[in-house]
Amino acid sequence: MAEITLESLYHLVENMADFIMTKVATKAEVGQLAERIGRLEERVSRIEERLGQLEERVSRIEERLGQLEERVTRIEERLGQLEERVTRIEKRLDELTIRVDLLTVRLTELEAAFEQFRVEVSKRFDQVMVGMDAQAGQLETLRTELASQSHTLDVYNLRIGDLEEGFLGKRVRDENEEEPGPER
Repeated sequence: MAEITLESLYHLVENMADFIMTKVATKAEVGQLAERIGRLEERVSRIEERLGQLEERVSRIEERLGQLEERVTRIEERLGQLEERVTRIEKRLDELTIRVDLLTVRLTELEAAFEQFRVEVSKRFDQVMVGMDAQAGQLETLRTELASQSHTLDVYNLRIGDLEEGFLGKRVRDENEEEPGPER
């Protein structure tokens, strides 16, 4: 062990005294520090309480965030389904548009064919009407001729009857009407 001299012991005690004087707190300082530590501990307690409340709020927010994420996921799934449905509807709409275009072309063709048919039927109807007018004229002519012939026959019947009466003294026709015979 090293030898301790009085001088080195003096320096050591002086350094220790200096350390105690400068570095070690007095009772008043220790009381102030204790009071300050008490206030800090109170503050730490309030902060810890506040942190507990914040952690609770964060938990509720995280829970709500989880619920919102689930809802967003469901909405995204539904949106995906709706997009698929819209795609199918657009495809069907395109098919229907093509079909409508084809039907429009076919309808135009049918309208043209119908118009041609209408014109042809109209011509034939006009021909039938002209033919019916001609037949009506012929019928009128035949009716007139028939009336004329009927009148002529009536006149001849009268004359024949008069001649029969003059030559035979009776009308032969009157006898035939009295006898039952085959009906005409």
